Amino acid sequence: MTRLTDLKTPQGWLNEAKRYLENAREILRTKAKLDYKYNIYKDVKYVREACGIAYLAVEMALEAYLMHRGRPVKSSIKYLKKKKRASYERYIEELRKLNQKLMSKYLNAYQILHLDGYYDGINDKNVIQAGLKSVEEIIKMVERNISKK
Repeated sequence: MTRLTDLKTPQGWLNEAKRYLENAREILRTKAKLDYKYNIYKDVKYVREACGIAYLAVEMALEAYLMHRGRPVKSSIKYLKKKKRASYERYIEELRKLNQKLMSKYLNAYQILHLDGYYDGINDKNVIQAGLKSVEEIIKMVERNISKK
């Protein structure tokens, strides 16, 4: 379980992102019930849940990156005081200035996991796995970046 004190450093956010990604994979593996004949998940409820959790992993990894760059979104004083939600536009705005490749990966994960998976309930295994692969790549990019001083 994560304590709020763990989310005061980029590494804390990144560790939590990894945990969320693993939780999403576990839900797909154990609850979504893959139909091997058609290569689709049978239980869309759990696919949606997994996609939502995987998208949160993306946001946490981005927070680690932005915090490392001195531009946090979720952990900024303004955000905490107003208790505002971090928006898609805010992430795009920050990433456009700092890292185009990371922004591209974010857009891909946002489309597949948040819109197609979570909201629309797409259940194609290959599509969902592509979204999870994007999360993995984002985490790796952020990990490489924050390990540099």
